[in-house]
Amino acid sequence: MKTKILTDSIELLFESDNNTSNWFGYYNYDPLNHDQTKMLCNRAPKDGVAPQKGMEIELGYYDIPSGEWHKIGCSDSWNWQQGAMMQWLPGAGNENKVIYNCSHDGHLISKIVDIISGETKDIDWSIYGITPDGKKSIALNMERSYWCRAYHYESVANEEYNCRVAEDDGIFEIDLETNERKRIVSIQDIINTDSRPEFAQLKHWVEHIMINKDGTKFCFLHRFSPEYDVKLYQTRLFIADIDGSNLQVIDNWDKVDWSHFGWSTNGFSIYTVENNKIASSYKGLGRDTTEKFNLKQFVFKTLVKMARSLPASVRKKIKGGKSYYQYYETDGNGQFKLKELFNQVCFDIDGHPSFTSDGRYMITDSYPDNHLYQRLIVFDTITKKAVIAAKLFAYYHGTPASCDLHPKLCKNDQYVMVDSAYNEYHHLLLFKLNWETIKKQIS
Repeated sequence: MKTKILTDSIELLFESDNNTSNWFGYYNYDPLNHDQTKMLCNRAPKDGVAPQKGMEIELGYYDIPSGEWHKIGCSDSWNWQQGAMMQWLPGAGNENKVIYNCSHDGHLISKIVDIISGETKDIDWSIYGITPDGKKSIALNMERSYWCRAYHYESVANEEYNCRVAEDDGIFEIDLETNERKRIVSIQDIINTDSRPEFAQLKHWVEHIMINKDGTKFCFLHRFSPEYDVKLYQTRLFIADIDGSNLQVIDNWDKVDWSHFGWSTNGFSIYTVENNKIASSYKGLGRDTTEKFNLKQFVFKTLVKMARSLPASVRKKIKGGKSYYQYYETDGNGQFKLKELFNQVCFDIDGHPSFTSDGRYMITDSYPDNHLYQRLIVFDTITKKAVIAAKLFAYYHGTPASCDLHPKLCKNDQYVMVDSAYNEYHHLLLFKLNWETIKKQIS
């Protein structure tokens, strides 16, 4: 039976029902409010379908543990992986405020809502990460994301950004108090850092901003591909101070494939797959950017199509070699350097990591295994032991509505919320971590 399998490491406190499609979205955001009595949630009118222009979702929260639903607003700017980037606005005086993305007059904007007074404030740009004081967002240009292989919204398709390089692209600081925006990292500065000759012909964009725990730094991904197929992208990881200064690209990006990362107290982990010779050859073919559809491109595209039809275990062997989490910390000069590998057997599949407030325990998940079950994992970075706290069936795996667990660790480390479509419906599941049981097993 396709279901959820829980262990005594966690306790299920709340699960949304089957009458609506419920999910939160990305990891490393806390869905619970300041006193942990309200849990944010997106609601879609249909489950299992691709987002479409004009399709709105409902935004709101559940009272915990009663389950009473409260609607905050609606948005036409969303996707299954991140929702509408809805978040509790942090900072003193913002305890009852929520921020999310939407659109107005053909452009992406964001909206701040006070859930008690009903007062709203429009911000003229879409937001991404929010600084811990709630005053600023470090953001992408999500209108550019529409034309790339990136999480984006169907609500706005601005042709201005349908190009190889959008000259005004980069990373932006949005002042949520004054409604002003400035670019703090330009796309050209990103491209020119540790640049390669082929960059001049490739398509470039940025994704996945994540601010560190104390709000002093952020990281993001630089991705680039041949113009003819954005799915053939490669990835670089950048770190910058919160104002965009001290831009650093992490070394050895051309030797590995990187995906999801999460900040600890002093550093970060990132999921890594080593490139084998076959994978490197594929990448070499992918760099051919000639507009004419030549034999190289035909061979490469045919190989990619064949690979996508193979079982996950076979695809992994073709794609690269060993896989694990890398963990980075700063050296004496403030540069992030590889410190150690988390290469335990349970990390054989990509996941979404975050850390407890003391930095000792990493909470992560996995993509579906060969039986289509996703794992919720707790890992002790000192003992190097892990426990699989839950397994949940991935009903929509391989579809536009795929549902990652995206574990969201709440601020006191006692609760973790996941999204799951284990029984054909997107659900929110709020768990209490049984730390006494967990530590007896792994610490």
